[in-house]
Amino acid sequence: MPENEDRLRSGEMPTEPQADAETLRSDGTEEPLLAIRVKAAFRYDGASEWGVIGDPEMWSGNRGWWLKCPNGTVPELINQYNEHSLLISYDPLSSISRTTVRGSEEYIALASESNRISYQFSTNLVDWSPNQVIRSAVPYFADGYSYDASVIDPVIVNDRLFFASADGDESFDIARDGKHDCETNGDYGATAPYVGTGIYESRVEMIAPRVTRTRVTVDRTSIVSGDVIHCSALVADEEGRPAEGVVLMRGDGIMPVRLIDGRADAVMPMRGLGTHYVDAWFEAQGLWQASRSDFVPITIVPNNRRRAARH
Repeated sequence: MPENEDRLRSGEMPTEPQADAETLRSDGTEEPLLAIRVKAAFRYDGASEWGVIGDPEMWSGNRGWWLKCPNGTVPELINQYNEHSLLISYDPLSSISRTTVRGSEEYIALASESNRISYQFSTNLVDWSPNQVIRSAVPYFADGYSYDASVIDPVIVNDRLFFASADGDESFDIARDGKHDCETNGDYGATAPYVGTGIYESRVEMIAPRVTRTRVTVDRTSIVSGDVIHCSALVADEEGRPAEGVVLMRGDGIMPVRLIDGRADAVMPMRGLGTHYVDAWFEAQGLWQASRSDFVPITIVPNNRRRAARH
């Protein structure tokens, strides 16, 4: 994908000049990427609320064929045990609504990915753009780092994003920290994520993600086996503005560390003789593109200290 490709962002952030939104291209597949379709023989009708004429069909995953939905009514059998209507490898569809977020009226489909939101665009409900993830500029707000199932039933209305969650409540001075605000246990079963939820709202807009640069520094490049090194990752955009999010510090293992003012510090143990390498990977998130630091070689030498002999 082009590095300057525009992506959808959520969050109450200051408005800045952005590059013109680049149209997302279809992935070329003939089948729509959703669980509801219209037969090719039906014509697109711009005067219809949903742009179609005739009865739609719904995919039955366990039966392996399309079921008719007369007058748009979902058949009762969808409520049967073991019935599901998800295409393999696709996320459950949460909503389809009209939007003008890209400047002209079209449809947007949202799907919850546990603690993130994916989206697709369509002008006719048949052909859909490739699946993309909404970039969140707000920590623990659909950014992929809050608790599992922290994004429930996302929908866009009048180009505002709404979804249910239970992380943070300003009216009661409860900070958003990536954790469920209520105590839940196994007794709640599958409904546990819904306990204590409220409706959260934010603005969405198209942005051109900022190009980033990631650098790594270490306190030393030669240590004895079993010792540790202190390393730091610095992530900023081309204008020097510090990035936010999580950076992966990588050495003998992988350590996720949250950036504070564009900096992440870690203490990493190093084992095994020879040359090892340390680097940092900043995954694409928030307003920023992904970047990786250069590899820093670390030489590990034997520990030659001898124990005192007993007599």
